Amino acid sequence: MKLWIKLGIAAVAAGAAAVAASRENGELTIGQYTVECEGLPAEFDGLRLVQLSDLHAATFGKHQKLLVDSVEAIAPELVLITGDLIDRRRTKTVKGMEPALTLLTQLAERFPTVFVEGNHETMSPVGKHFCALAQRTGAHNITGRGMPVCKGNSRIVLLGIPDVSAFAYEEAPWRETMHTVHAPYADDFCIALSHRPHYFAEYEEEGLELVLSGHAHGGQVRLPPVGGLFAPEQGVFPKYTAGVHGEGDTKMVISRGLGNSGFPIRVGNRPEIVVITLKSK
Repeated sequence: MKLWIKLGIAAVAAGAAAVAASRENGELTIGQYTVECEGLPAEFDGLRLVQLSDLHAATFGKHQKLLVDSVEAIAPELVLITGDLIDRRRTKTVKGMEPALTLLTQLAERFPTVFVEGNHETMSPVGKHFCALAQRTGAHNITGRGMPVCKGNSRIVLLGIPDVSAFAYEEAPWRETMHTVHAPYADDFCIALSHRPHYFAEYEEEGLELVLSGHAHGGQVRLPPVGGLFAPEQGVFPKYTAGVHGEGDTKMVISRGLGNSGFPIRVGNRPEIVVITLKSK
């Protein structure tokens, strides 16, 4: 076969692959996990949560209809968002914040909705403005504090762990702040929202029962059976990109996220809504 024919076939194949990947990036998948938790109060057995992460200002239909309708069909008791609603590279104006603010507004009208700030909120020059506007949507920014959730005579506590970027990537003050946020609720069952999954050892050392994270974007490119290929701070073939981790007293659930940032496309890695059902041990 002549070289120019081979090059033409290769170009067509590459174009088709790009179109397929682009279409896949606008489709949603649902990851469902049942997590058994030591110390979960009996009243919260069967608690159904939706976790979203890493929107990065992406849109899923007009007024985020595809995403919101998908969450509504799940009918969670809480919606928990683990950072990077905006993107510091692309979100420059209030108009650029609209995908995130619209999503928060739509969700908060339907469900108790909380979020924490990721590195993109912390590092963006418009991050503080976005967080101020986000507070008006009805969603709760719990970064740096605990939020009790009561049912019957029992309660659990949602903890908002600040991102390490808020401490100029100095880990010692970050760990100290995590402990300060956790300490008043050390006797409660806590669900910590903390953006970065590669700090699992630190979460375990702190004694957090359940941690929800994102940040790794599922490894961006996922190849069965290898999994994700690359994640920030973890490099190639990262350990923490998706699913449930931890066999002891600390469990961590990682969302593959919804949007893209520096790397503009996902491959074999549809945007994910995570559904978590908690079970008492």
